[in-house]
Amino acid sequence: MVDTNITVFIVNDQKPIARLWEIIINSAPGLTCVGSAYNGTDAVEQVLALQPDIVLMDVMMPGIHGYDATRAILSQRPEARIIIYSAHTDILDEAVAAGAVTAVAMPLPPDTLVDLIRRVAGLELAS
Repeated sequence: MVDTNITVFIVNDQKPIARLWEIIINSAPGLTCVGSAYNGTDAVEQVLALQPDIVLMDVMMPGIHGYDATRAILSQRPEARIIIYSAHTDILDEAVAAGAVTAVAMPLPPDTLVDLIRRVAGLELAS
């Protein structure tokens, strides 16, 4: 198994959901949640300061919209890997246009979320 820790930052305006994802991520071997933001403005500031490997970015948020927050992060940190998610299924084109690596419709089962984070991080971890 690769001795690597993937750092993840969660952006979701619903604190209970962000907290649940933090628990899921911190429970998965090789993953660590380094923080959460509940609006797009705070997300940009914190992601640039913490420089996580992966950002899970909600689309609909107060302050800066998820697509705009993605663009703002990538303008200063082009190597950032951002996964955009939404309850809506028609987000892929706009998410990729904003610079996200991929986009997914929620909800996702915990194992699927963890696998997606690992794939986007580009790591092959043994089960």
